[in-house]
Amino acid sequence: MKKIYLPFIFFIFAYSSNAQTRHVELRSSIGFLSDAHFATALDKSTTAFFDAFFTKDQEDFRIATSGIFSQELLITFDDPHLQLVGSYVYEQLKIIDYINNTPSAYNRYMNTALMGVHYNYVMKQKFSVYSGVEMGIRFNTYSDKTEQINTRQFAYHITGCGIRYGETVAGFTEIGFGAKGWLRTGLAISF
Repeated sequence: MKKIYLPFIFFIFAYSSNAQTRHVELRSSIGFLSDAHFATALDKSTTAFFDAFFTKDQEDFRIATSGIFSQELLITFDDPHLQLVGSYVYEQLKIIDYINNTPSAYNRYMNTALMGVHYNYVMKQKFSVYSGVEMGIRFNTYSDKTEQINTRQFAYHITGCGIRYGETVAGFTEIGFGAKGWLRTGLAISF
């Protein structure tokens, strides 16, 4: 468990040791369709498909999400193209299983901590285009009637293409895959 904290300690050290050259940006965003949502739907579909051959139960499911909320801290040092990123991501899935048309519901709550980098390919005064990669850990907790146990798992997010527009206050939109969702948008404030 102590190894989990090493990237965060590095992040704080890098932040404090370059105080005179850093540029800080705080981002808040909402996203849609995370890797966890996709993996849950694939798992439920596969189980229902194979159970159709071996049992007489009629199985179906529904997955609803509250959306994905993400809070990020980006730090730029001497090279303005490269940014160090620390993120917190929250998502809730409500899963309803139907066995012989009888519903059974439970919730999955996901709290994720990620560390990574963004690279800005195009940098203008008010406009930038970037990509990035982040890795970390996801804490899964469950409520209501379920056989699932609380777990920790590896988490990631790959930003294929992001566009940011604005100066001190800016808007951004990204297309990617992972904990923050396939599509996300939000606001950024620079200090």
